[in-house]
Amino acid sequence: MAVPALSIVIVNYNVRYFLEQCLNSVLTASQNLSVEIIVVDNASTDDSLAMVRSRFPQVLCIANDENAGFARANNQGIEASRGELILLLNPDTVLQENTLLTCVQFLKSHATAGAVGVRMIDGSGKFLPESKRGLPTPFVAFCRFSGLASLFPRSKHFNRYYLGYLDEHKDQVVEVLCGAFMMVRREVVDRAGMLDERFFMYGEDIDWSYRITQSGFTLHYLASTSIIHYKGESMRKGSLKYIRIFYQAMVIFANKYFGRQARWYAWLLRLGIYAQAGWAFMMPYLRTAWRIMVDALLLMAGFYFLKEGWESIKYSDTYYPASYNYIQIPAYTALFILYHALLGGYRRVAEIWKWLHGWFWAAISLLIVYALLPDTWRPSRLLLLASAGWALLYWLIKWMLVKGVRRNALPVKRILIIGSKQTSQRLLDLLEYLKQPFQWVGYIDPDEPDPDPDNYRDLSVLPDLCRSRHVDEIIFSSPEISVSAITQWMTILGPDIQYKMANETALSIIGSPSKDTRGELITYDLQQNLQIPHFLVQKRLLDLGVALLLLIASPVVIWNIRQKRGFAVNWWQVIRGQKTWVGYAKGDPLVRHLPPLRPGVVSPTLKYAERANHPDTLHKINSLYAKEFDIWMDIEIIFRGFQNLGHD
Repeated sequence: MAVPALSIVIVNYNVRYFLEQCLNSVLTASQNLSVEIIVVDNASTDDSLAMVRSRFPQVLCIANDENAGFARANNQGIEASRGELILLLNPDTVLQENTLLTCVQFLKSHATAGAVGVRMIDGSGKFLPESKRGLPTPFVAFCRFSGLASLFPRSKHFNRYYLGYLDEHKDQVVEVLCGAFMMVRREVVDRAGMLDERFFMYGEDIDWSYRITQSGFTLHYLASTSIIHYKGESMRKGSLKYIRIFYQAMVIFANKYFGRQARWYAWLLRLGIYAQAGWAFMMPYLRTAWRIMVDALLLMAGFYFLKEGWESIKYSDTYYPASYNYIQIPAYTALFILYHALLGGYRRVAEIWKWLHGWFWAAISLLIVYALLPDTWRPSRLLLLASAGWALLYWLIKWMLVKGVRRNALPVKRILIIGSKQTSQRLLDLLEYLKQPFQWVGYIDPDEPDPDPDNYRDLSVLPDLCRSRHVDEIIFSSPEISVSAITQWMTILGPDIQYKMANETALSIIGSPSKDTRGELITYDLQQNLQIPHFLVQKRLLDLGVALLLLIASPVVIWNIRQKRGFAVNWWQVIRGQKTWVGYAKGDPLVRHLPPLRPGVVSPTLKYAERANHPDTLHKINSLYAKEFDIWMDIEIIFRGFQNLGHD
């Protein structure tokens, strides 16, 4: 069997649709090369391997039983490879048509070149600075984590981490290449060794780059070809988990190479990373504290003006004691805010019923406490009720304003499709089927022979068209327009427009607005009813409706419930929103991959397979329930499990 010129190793973990798009681009880019493709799957749960085996039979698959980490999985692929050159490639990348050939030719014509990387852009068309990096020595790391690199992005002295002083549009010799795209000679692997498996994720490419240069080879950054690297698919940058894993990787690197300086390097990293972690941890609480302070000031102002207004109307003079302003008013305010917070009013997405629950229990508590106080501490029952009325009005006004702001923050996108009329129609059908809010501007297909008023035909008018028609998003049909053209247009038009790519069947759309956010995926296969807001509203209304009916009929139905005390507890928890009548079946280890749902009193096994207990079967039942949910399904399950409504 002939030895291939290039072996491509792709490590995949739960990014099925990005992997599919990546493999399509790899096959297109390797048409003039002898290539073998190896996918190492780290125990994905999204049917990635099934997709690869059915759609790409020429790809060699290696299936791990656990998430082995990036370095170890890549080593598995390298050991199974036979090519003269080896490419480590992330699954969330899309290659230009000339990328592989350009890199292969460069390595063949430069004997001292040990590895090459390429210019990378993110899903918004922005250049990714990690395409070319310097060795993270203690001073370089200090400049990065202290912010000096950001203050002086073009400085050769302060920004060596991302080599900001080197032109991104020119080929360069660099110190570190990014593991998302790194093509190496097999001779380099034999001499420098494979990836260090102590690095689970992050840092292994820095370590490998350093060992390659120490072995006498050079590393080259090629600006003559570009790839799209969506990033953010494995872990959100800036999250506490990312910070912890990145820190651990840098400490491993320092202990390997910096000797006595490693302790100071680790201390420096810890200082910078703890600062980032502290800021990431505190930000949500600071936002909540600010919201609480604003609510408190406005509620107190309302209570004060109510008192002043009632005094002027009823008594024409000062009537209430001065202590009312600094005892009763702050106490009323604290109680309304306390219940509002306890019942979820300050969560990011809070339903109106949570706000009303908080107000209701605060008002009830105020009335109870008021009735128990001595007469000297009860200035006015009417003023107390008026204050509760102001709190209710305030929460309603605020909720409507918040909903309005969120609605305006997510305007209907104006979408332009670049592809054929048939592809455009399939994409429009997909968007409409999945209830994606959008306005269609039209499409561009220069090869369409028939006149069509929705077809702008000429790609050269794209910048003017985007400005004049206020285009928010462009969907490229990747089989019909080259990746080279796509990356070129993304760079020209800039990050103010969002970009997505449709696969060759136009049945899924992939994009990412920035390098720090997870990619956006629109597809028939992943659509689940429990992801759609109006289905969630229906489910909550059904929970409350069933609870009301059970309460009314409780003298009769309670005798048919097996565990009567448990039924009362479950009923109250459903009313409070802590449970739902129908939830996922317990025992499913993969339930975290499904849309979030409150714990259920009964489960969909009552409909699909009542005696099911195998984890794989339970996950399939839960997935089917999430996908096909409607209120009639819940009614059927509740009816079937009526006697079990008291179970925990």
